[in-house]
Amino acid sequence: MNWLIFIPILLVLVIIHELGHFIAAKLFGIKVEEFGFGFPPKLFGIKHGETEYTINALPIGGFVKLYGEDDAGAGRIQLKSKTHKTKDLNRAFFARPVWQRILVVVAGVIMNAILGIAIVSFLYTQGAPVHLGYVKISAVEKGSPAQIAGIISGDRIESINGTKVTAIKQAQSLIYPHINEPVNITVVRKNTPRNFSITTKECPPKDCGKKVGIIGVILADTEIKKFPWYLAPIIGTQQTLIDSFTAIKTLPTLVGTAVSNMVAGQAPKGLGGPVAIARATGEVANYGVIPVLALAASISISLAIFNILPIPALDGGRLFFMVIELLTGRKVNPKIEGYIHTVGMLILLGFMAWITYYDVLGALSHNNPFTNLLP
Repeated sequence: MNWLIFIPILLVLVIIHELGHFIAAKLFGIKVEEFGFGFPPKLFGIKHGETEYTINALPIGGFVKLYGEDDAGAGRIQLKSKTHKTKDLNRAFFARPVWQRILVVVAGVIMNAILGIAIVSFLYTQGAPVHLGYVKISAVEKGSPAQIAGIISGDRIESINGTKVTAIKQAQSLIYPHINEPVNITVVRKNTPRNFSITTKECPPKDCGKKVGIIGVILADTEIKKFPWYLAPIIGTQQTLIDSFTAIKTLPTLVGTAVSNMVAGQAPKGLGGPVAIARATGEVANYGVIPVLALAASISISLAIFNILPIPALDGGRLFFMVIELLTGRKVNPKIEGYIHTVGMLILLGFMAWITYYDVLGALSHNNPFTNLLP
């Protein structure tokens, strides 16, 4: 059932991405030879006009094959053009100006970003969580240290033991170490600061995972808000950009951890491939259509970010060499670029195989790196 939900989502996201390349190529008059879902070997295909539409065996992406895109194809076309006229020579990808080739390459990323923003914007018209920028008390346990001290639902936490609080995990880290000890908490209530000294109570490992001090409150840093249709795209774009920059900032740490995990022969932390995403999709589907759409938007934006990175064999890798050409006025040696993309693809496939292996082990042991995506 997980795959029955995930595959249509993946199909839409891949088709949208490749449709960007396809439309941009068509607008510039570049001949499109194949529009493929998944990576070869090919399972079957249908030819319509000059383009063959194919379904391939490895459902981890897609591609648009452009006439004269690779070095070998370009060489054959140029050789053929010297012996006799080739009517499609000007429709070859390599023959187009570099700025057109750049737009064709980034069009897929743009389409994924637009789709993600469109979904997020729609969600804001239905009611979606919005980051507050602060931590508030959303509920207080009856008879808890917090209630006894006078904390009420709706109080905004300003600081704990003199440290300004901006995130839930930060607040927890400032309270948990103090077991049966007082903590000084400053909250804002009706624009007025209030100070409280609250003696925590012990939460045993069976309830909290480890022995910690708690004050008996539920914290929140988001709230559900609805926006009118004319404001939703603005808020959706703004929030998507914020989330994207946050994700990009964490990439170096994530990649470094992944490499160290791979070298040490350990399971990847916080990473998952198609199997893990399919399981997360199935679990999120239990909560309704809105959470599934939110996950689809997150995946679409993630695909846009991942594809624009300067990784060989991906759009960002090809863009990197085109930017060099644009700045220097000279193409990078096509053979060298081809070797780099080939090695990059092999490394990428190996990386995907490593993640998928641990995804399957996680499925067998009921562990999922995307558990935090659940509502």
